[in-house]
Amino acid sequence: MVHFDCKNALSKRVTMRVTQKLALDSGEIVREHQLRSFVEFGGERVVISSDEVSHIKKLSNGSKKSSLSILGFKPMNSIPKMHIMDRPYFAYPSDEEGILGSKEAFSALHTAMLDKKVLAIGKLITSVKATCHLVAIIPQCESTFYVGKESSPTLGSDEQEKSYSSGFLIVHIPYEDDIRSLEDNFHASADSRLVKAVKGIICNQQFGEINLGNCFPNPAMSNFWNYIESIALGTRSK
Repeated sequence: MVHFDCKNALSKRVTMRVTQKLALDSGEIVREHQLRSFVEFGGERVVISSDEVSHIKKLSNGSKKSSLSILGFKPMNSIPKMHIMDRPYFAYPSDEEGILGSKEAFSALHTAMLDKKVLAIGKLITSVKATCHLVAIIPQCESTFYVGKESSPTLGSDEQEKSYSSGFLIVHIPYEDDIRSLEDNFHASADSRLVKAVKGIICNQQFGEINLGNCFPNPAMSNFWNYIESIALGTRSK
């Protein structure tokens, strides 16, 4: 059994997703009973109900419950980063279903895929009413890194500690018609003199040992914590 939870990236709490459909002309909320689905058949629109759509999806999925099936394996670099267009899922083992040996099997598969530097191609069904998707199952090892030197109430002025958990990233694989190709109609050319001039401009924009993006504190957060500190110490300024 596969469970899917949406979690807030900052608080790590489970969130509930709510979807609303709006009318293009008026901007009003369209209720479920106001929606109609149809299929083009023989030059005519054949209206189908939501129950019929759900039944068709169930038949096409081949599975009556949410699941993740592995179809095969490919090299780790076989999925270009530009093909990652939808938000990924993160998979980790759970003992809620009480399946004996599930964590050991998960760990063995995870370790073997990391050692062989491969990813898995699978079929993902998030719910009974959802359409199955072709996905890439990418192993992720546990790691810790540090970013920035912005002050915080827990770590003070030290670097912020971040970590990646051990598990699998599940990324949707797009179909050919999901990716729009761009026409390359513009071919820029530059001579050696122009290239040398631009290199000089870029070299003069370096800030020595300063790493852009890591050493500049957020002024809004700095002002906020200074305000909190002034209230706590009784030195509140106007």
